[in-house]
Amino acid sequence: MPPAHPDSLAEELSVALAALDLGSAQVTHKPQVLAAIARTFVNGHPRAWWLGLRGPVRAQSFADDSGYRHLQDVAPQVGGNVWWVVDDGEQEPFVFDIPLARVGEVIAECRYVEYYLVAKTLDWLLAENDHGQLLLATQGAIEQSLAHPQPVETLWALMLELHGLGLNKAELIHALQRLNQHLHLDGREQQAASVEAVLGRLASLD
Repeated sequence: MPPAHPDSLAEELSVALAALDLGSAQVTHKPQVLAAIARTFVNGHPRAWWLGLRGPVRAQSFADDSGYRHLQDVAPQVGGNVWWVVDDGEQEPFVFDIPLARVGEVIAECRYVEYYLVAKTLDWLLAENDHGQLLLATQGAIEQSLAHPQPVETLWALMLELHGLGLNKAELIHALQRLNQHLHLDGREQQAASVEAVLGRLASLD
């Protein structure tokens, strides 16, 4: 990555995003997005999220701090947008809604900062730590909901929360349909029935 610029991080990010035609990528409801991510993936209140990620967490190392070049190789998601959380430890984190395929390009134009990529359905979180490792946490909000004693109500509450954070009905339905296929393949019929019940409710969501 290039050396730090004299500008503020906010200005640096703004310039890099604008240069890549991603200038209006900051999310609305930022406090709610950050709270949902922390609740799902982080234990306690560590100095940096990656120090307290909930398991299971898979780590991969890359030489010369080149992890940002391999984000698409490690992330479970293929295409689409993610939440990109940028944290320099000195101010409130920035949160952007940008294509997964473009995050590495933006990082290449900026100083070193801690960052996190998060599926907008809260299925997974990908972080780069200060040792050059990419850390992937996959015990996401949907799986946590299905493990709850009241899975249908818990999953439905999650869908309403995600809808309030900007995901549209089609995105939510697609995520649950994809999950439902995997659950049937894995023989998890009880969990699949819970997902199907929530899919029925989503059909009437405005």
